[in-house]
Amino acid sequence: MKANKEKYVVVDDNPNVLKSLLGSLSGRKSGLSFHDPFSPDPDVIECAKMVSNKLSENAATGVVLDLRLDECVPKKGKPARYLAQTLAQALRTDMANGKCLDVPIVLWSISQKFKSKFSRDILSHDLFDACIVKDPDDCELTRQATLLSALSNGYRIVRKCLESKKPDLEALLVPPDGIELDRGIWEEFQSVSTKVAHRVSMHIRSNMLDRNGPLVSTEILSARLGIEIEQLDARSTLSKVLKNFEYSGPFSEISKRWWWSSVLDWWKSEVDNRSPLYYTSSERVRLLREKFGGKSKFVELNFPKSKEFPSRELSLRFSTVCLVTKRPLDPVDGFLVARGHSYPWQDEEYVCEDVVIRPSKYARMRNNEVVVSSLEKERVDRLKAQSKAARGKK
Repeated sequence: MKANKEKYVVVDDNPNVLKSLLGSLSGRKSGLSFHDPFSPDPDVIECAKMVSNKLSENAATGVVLDLRLDECVPKKGKPARYLAQTLAQALRTDMANGKCLDVPIVLWSISQKFKSKFSRDILSHDLFDACIVKDPDDCELTRQATLLSALSNGYRIVRKCLESKKPDLEALLVPPDGIELDRGIWEEFQSVSTKVAHRVSMHIRSNMLDRNGPLVSTEILSARLGIEIEQLDARSTLSKVLKNFEYSGPFSEISKRWWWSSVLDWWKSEVDNRSPLYYTSSERVRLLREKFGGKSKFVELNFPKSKEFPSRELSLRFSTVCLVTKRPLDPVDGFLVARGHSYPWQDEEYVCEDVVIRPSKYARMRNNEVVVSSLEKERVDRLKAQSKAARGKK
């Protein structure tokens, strides 16, 4: 099968230094390439036209913008006096109005710190599909190449769906037979004006793939089956079964997700008529061993006890993971995370007590990326008082 060609337009105030990096990215993913990067025009409207022209000619399937388009002064002409957000807004307007191809826009920054800020900047999420750094290590370089290719290809799938006379947005997600999705998932995309590729794409990624609900992450799947995450690799017998329930819609190359209701149906049909969530992790492992026979060596999750209260008995009926540490967790032992906006089909998120007691140890807590819900204030105060008292006795 011939791979799709994904080609990005690159706008950077210092384009001459990028050739080596762009070449390295192209070498990591078949079909991925870049136009020669160019400096931004002093006028943001003219710069947007330059990019839009390439998109209109189908000469590009994505855009990469440097954050600081105003830092370098060109040898000829005037420097730009605007940032990437301004140019991205002009491009998104053209895309929404059908003036050019609707494609992913990726923000490029030299600063890892800015990448962290981007994840908390909700307004930027309406403009950019991702933020990547200019100084990636070898592993990050491969991840970036995969990300850029997957974003471009995912947009292509979404555009093709929207171009049909009666777009079937539910079918776009390629759910397995028998799955009925919550009607509210696509409620805000009923009018023609909202059926825009970048809005649909961002909705899929932000609200379906980046949040657990109908689709769950590898960590959540591991916790709910009670087994170590390594046992979900492609070589295991269980993984071959679960492959039938893996998400295969747009952007599936970026991170693996599974249709939980399909996994649950399989469990009840083939393993036990009760949900795995009814059992402790050791009981789930026992049932899996009985199902697959003695040759399948399932390893029970190695659950780390509370560092602050090692003698405390925590529930082993895992159904989620700590949002910060990714440790398996029963919500009864967790603390609810505050969310600015959530949909009914999304699962609640939790952090474990170690994160609550010592938030300064964890970057996502220090940066306020993760905030404990105000509904938990009484429990948080009580836990911190217990921790202080325990440390006083030592």
